[in-house]
Amino acid sequence: MPVAYMKILETEARLMGLRRGAFLNLLLRRKLDGVRFERAPGAPEYRFTEAEFTEWKPWTWYMAPLDRVRLEIDKNTDWRTTAVNNSRRSAEERNSQPPR
Repeated sequence: MPVAYMKILETEARLMGLRRGAFLNLLLRRKLDGVRFERAPGAPEYRFTEAEFTEWKPWTWYMAPLDRVRLEIDKNTDWRTTAVNNSRRSAEERNSQPPR
């Protein structure tokens, strides 16, 4: 996983009081089952260098066998990046809207 995404994963998981794997499982449930959750209003913004996107950090994530099948991990391994990006993007969109 790129170092930049690993830092996001670590930070977001810590803010929710979860381990990285549990946070990824929550993102998976959001994608597959529509589980809802939101970032805290004061969650950090991220800025990374190009090197942090190109440098990779190995990490093993345990998935329950049923989740592995549901995700079809061998066919679609980039969903983590998409999920993290979408989570960050939706938070930025909420923050840019005027208060109700």
